[in-house]
Amino acid sequence: MSRKCIIDVGSAEGYYAVGLAMRCPNSQIFTFEAEPYYRHLSRRLARENRIAENLDIRGACNPKTLHDVTADLDE
Repeated sequence: MSRKCIIDVGSAEGYYAVGLAMRCPNSQIFTFEAEPYYRHLSRRLARENRIAENLDIRGACNPKTLHDVTADLDE
């Protein structure tokens, strides 16, 4: 069985992404946030909540970056 995937576009400081990672520990969470400072805050929040391994924090979202994340998902 493949791992579930959640995508958060415009994740800001990571409140929802980290919360979802805590509630869905068997899921891989992909976040997109254009602002480096907010990505920093997301990483920090993930480390403090011990779920950093479930979070893949990326920069700005566009059709290509979204395709890169979804291309390997099971249909």
